[in-house]
Amino acid sequence: MVTFFDDQQKLSSGKPGCRFDISGLVFGPDEQQINFFKKIIEKHNVNTVLDVFCENPDLAILLARWGKTVTALVPEPVLKRKIGTKSDRAGVRLNACLGDMRDIYNLYHKQCDLIVCLQNSLALLLNKEDIWGTLAQMYLKLEPGGVLVIHTFNYDRLLKAVDSAAPVLSWQHRGLKIKLLFKQDKGGDSADLIFKVFPEGVPGGQKIVYPVWPILTKELNLWLAELGFEKIKNYDWYDGKTFTCNGYHRITVACRPDAAE
Repeated sequence: MVTFFDDQQKLSSGKPGCRFDISGLVFGPDEQQINFFKKIIEKHNVNTVLDVFCENPDLAILLARWGKTVTALVPEPVLKRKIGTKSDRAGVRLNACLGDMRDIYNLYHKQCDLIVCLQNSLALLLNKEDIWGTLAQMYLKLEPGGVLVIHTFNYDRLLKAVDSAAPVLSWQHRGLKIKLLFKQDKGGDSADLIFKVFPEGVPGGQKIVYPVWPILTKELNLWLAELGFEKIKNYDWYDGKTFTCNGYHRITVACRPDAAE
């Protein structure tokens, strides 16, 4: 995994903001993701970018290094400070704005060429009304011809898992072990993503649980089409391969129609 982390960075069980540091490890851009966005930027002539859920600023910083004007909506004050420090160290300018993606229309007063909604963040909204309303705001905030990129986990596959807690992914990083599990309740009305973190020397580690709304691929594509998005495509990962439901990730790309079309 390619990241921009300081080699001295440490994580510890119980540390405030630990979930966000873990997300940084899990969702840091790798080589395929970097190449994917290079192609998106070249194909769509992207100059302005809105990241609607910036827990990990690595991609936003990289886009700014490429000369793009980047605005990042940040969900927590502590993250906003960390992102400011990290972008200053990288020598780039990010417009970091504290706020919730459900309020894009009031937080971002322009239109942009590219909106990124990554880190499975859309599924954190927990109900269809909020998800649909947020997607509608994204459509309005894109320039005609602009492109939207969404990352979620592959809930089509996870919802078929028979285990009480289905393993999604696992990582090892500098002595830190991280496991991500998916668990749905017996009635199927709610579901959780569970981070299990096992730092060296900490018995039992730490468990971080947060609820999600499992979004099916057909459901997401239908909402996008109803809102007016076109050229909707789904992939298993940033390698651009067709969506097969065999992976644990889903990358969705959709375009707002060009005004000339």
